[in-house]
Amino acid sequence: MLYEQTSLDLFKTTFEHSPLGIFIIKSDLKITFVNTPAANVIGYEREELIDLTFDQLMTKENFFACREEIKKLDSEESHLNKIMHLKGSNGQELTSEVTVTKGEENNDVFYIFQLDLKNIDAEMYKVEHFDKRHLAKMIETAPSGITLIDMNGKLTFANKMAEEILELRASHIDNLTFNSPNLNITTPDGDPIKSEDLPFSIMKKTGNVIRDYIHTIETSSGESKILSINGSPILDSYGNMTAGLFSMVDITSKKMLELELTKANTLLKQLSERDGLTGVANRRYFDERLPKLLKDSNKRHTPLSIIMFDLDEFKKYNDQYGHQAGDDCLKSITKTISDALPEQAVFARYGGEEFGILLPKFKGTDAYDFAKLLVEVVYRLNIPHCMSSTSHTVTISMGVAEWNNSNITNKSINDLIKEADRALYESKRSGKNRATLA
Repeated sequence: MLYEQTSLDLFKTTFEHSPLGIFIIKSDLKITFVNTPAANVIGYEREELIDLTFDQLMTKENFFACREEIKKLDSEESHLNKIMHLKGSNGQELTSEVTVTKGEENNDVFYIFQLDLKNIDAEMYKVEHFDKRHLAKMIETAPSGITLIDMNGKLTFANKMAEEILELRASHIDNLTFNSPNLNITTPDGDPIKSEDLPFSIMKKTGNVIRDYIHTIETSSGESKILSINGSPILDSYGNMTAGLFSMVDITSKKMLELELTKANTLLKQLSERDGLTGVANRRYFDERLPKLLKDSNKRHTPLSIIMFDLDEFKKYNDQYGHQAGDDCLKSITKTISDALPEQAVFARYGGEEFGILLPKFKGTDAYDFAKLLVEVVYRLNIPHCMSSTSHTVTISMGVAEWNNSNITNKSINDLIKEADRALYESKRSGKNRATLA
């Protein structure tokens, strides 16, 4: 071999100013020689490198993998070609093709590392040396936006569809990062997303593929777009992530349609549960909520009371003032009572001029006191009723019953309503414009 036939000192002199980057490493991995081009390419002074061990210039994973292969070198097979990841003086990772040759002088083993000084950018190496223009030609017709983000979070490539989605000219791409403030990235509901919760950060931290990550951006024109993001890490031959490859699809129209459908369904549900005239809940909703509230009352051992009421002599009111006035009267009374109810109460039109109120966590006596207050509030509305035998204004009568935490059956639920109805009829029999506790 050339290196066995020539003295090591002569070799050093020969390659001192060679265009090749040369390291000479002893068997204990200490650097005994480095020429100027090699020192320059990794950003060190030559004196700083002497007596360092070569593993100090390599990433940990790369070093262990290379060390095992270097140990296999012998006189029959003394060359090794390898892609190595070196650490520059500024901490930047440099990827270079390296030829390792084993030599021996005076029974001392040494290794000569010859670096290809054309530093191979790690991200572009992983995508098989495709430059940006080549990659763009391959995927410019893709229906989704394609971007490449380096390990510093900088956008290094975007196809035409990505430029269109982001509303950016190609000249602006190089100044963009995955978390650029001008993108104003939020959830579809408008909540800000922290940088560490964005797709690239998640991928960099976990190494996982990103699937269907939904977020909103604001373009330069001020338009908000909802994007679906998918991504995959680009790995080197040692399994280290070197970049993130992402696709984006503008799903704004789809999401807006879904939102409109959701709103429509919500509205339909509300309409199916609400009384069209008064806006309070209807009988259907009342019947659905009552068993659930009774079950919760049993489970938590908390009281539950029910109030049933109707308007006194309301048929006479309609006959005297007309049905439009009757409708206005119902709306006025239900609004007044709604405003007075606690938040957890359920207020429903049970049928005609009869209404029901469910009061979770109210004992019967508390509900009775509350019912008397509501009777007084309605009386003070002073809605004229000249045909009433009770008062010159519209009044209501109420019946109150308390749930006794017994087992839930249809019969017991019906019995509770019947108890409140009987108390209501007792209020009617006793002169109206009052409340009665069952």
